[in-house]
Parts: sequence; C-alpha cells; structure tokens
Amino acid sequence: MNTVIIRAAIVAAILGSVVTLINQPGWVAGTEPLQVLQFVLVFLLPFGVVAAAQIVGARQAQRDSAEQGTSPKREGFASTISSHGIPTRAAAISVFFGSVNAIAVASQTLVYGNDLATIEIVPLGQAFVLPLVFGLISQAIAYRRLRFRHAYA
Repeated sequence: MNTVIIRAAIVAAILGSVVTLINQPGWVAGTEPLQVLQFVLVFLLPFGVVAAAQIVGARQAQRDSAEQGTSPKREGFASTISSHGIPTRAAAISVFFGSVNAIAVASQTLVYGNDLATIEIVPLGQAFVLPLVFGLISQAIAYRRLRFRHAYA
C-alpha cells in the first residue's frame, strides 16, 4: 500500500505541475491570481486516480493469477491495456473523478455568484480525459507488475 501512495504522489506532483503550467500561465508568470480550487484539484485528482487504478489493477492481477495460474501467456502493453476489464474500470474511475471535479468547480462558481456558463471547458474536459488515460496506464502497469513479474523472470 505504501508503494501505491508513493507512486500516486509522484505522478500527482508531476502531472499537477504540468497541468498548472498549462491552465494557469498567468499565475505562473505572476500576472494573475491563483485559482486555488483548480490548483488543488490538479494535484488531488491525479493522486486519487492513480491510487485507485493501481489498487484495482493489482486486484485484477491477483484474481487472474488465482484463476489462471501463475504462467500467463505473453502479451504486449497495448494488449494488457485493452483487456482484463481495464478499459471499463478506467472509464468508471474517470467518470467518478471527473464528476467530483465538475461538482467542485460548479459549486465554487455558484458560491461566487457567477453563471455556470463562465466555467472554462478545457479544464473541465481534462478532468474526464486525463483520469481515463492515467487510469488505463496505471492499471495496466499495476496489472503487469503483479501478473507478469515472476512469469518471465
């Protein structure tokens, strides 16, 4: 569990920094104020996505090892990412975390008395697309780490 937290923290730090540079260049340059909620979410959401994806990917690998034995057939990364239920779980993770983000942003917008039409669409889209991509990749890595670690050694 500690390795999951460490991996998730590393990915969140890197991804959060990159997304902050993209979404808040004015703050980075010192010409605009920091959008605090957006700043916090770009670190928390990747952490949650990667942690959840690592956990479910590892659990699937354990289930598959129990059902199919410890000598799996060789497969490429693309094959792993597109099978073992990974796409379905990645979509569910994406919808959950994207929805959390959308609700937080909409709530903040309404609390400050702004119209929902003022919500920027690009960061909102990123809140669904990036968790899908990172959910796919993280699950596949976790799955392969556990499922194939000893099989090909």
